[in-house]
Amino acid sequence: MAPHEQVWAKVNAPVDRGIAPLIEMLSLFPPLQTGSSCEGSETQPATVTFRYGDGWRELTEFVFGRLGPKLGPRVGDVMDLSVEVTTWGDAVGRLRIRPGCIQQVCDAVKLAAQETGITTLHRSECSDDIPCTSQ
Repeated sequence: MAPHEQVWAKVNAPVDRGIAPLIEMLSLFPPLQTGSSCEGSETQPATVTFRYGDGWRELTEFVFGRLGPKLGPRVGDVMDLSVEVTTWGDAVGRLRIRPGCIQQVCDAVKLAAQETGITTLHRSECSDDIPCTSQ
């Protein structure tokens, strides 16, 4: 039996309340998958790890060619955006945000998405009150 075709779908998952708005804004970018996140504390930065697309090339193009250039001028040293190689060899993006600055970065991500023509969250066509139809 042939494998089924894979498509992007947003999945609901529990996250720290303080980082949830940023996770939602990052979800505006369709091929971005958040991995882990933490809202941080008064002394520790908030963090989000993510993948983008199908590998390190798409990830680095997104971080260095799209997201970084849009966020840097807006938030300066409030955040640190990087690409890292995990101990198991995968490339991930990592966003670290100074304590108390999540909303500032969230607003900048929203503007970056709007500037690239993305204005709404990508959600499934189906819900409890909307019947599912095959397409």
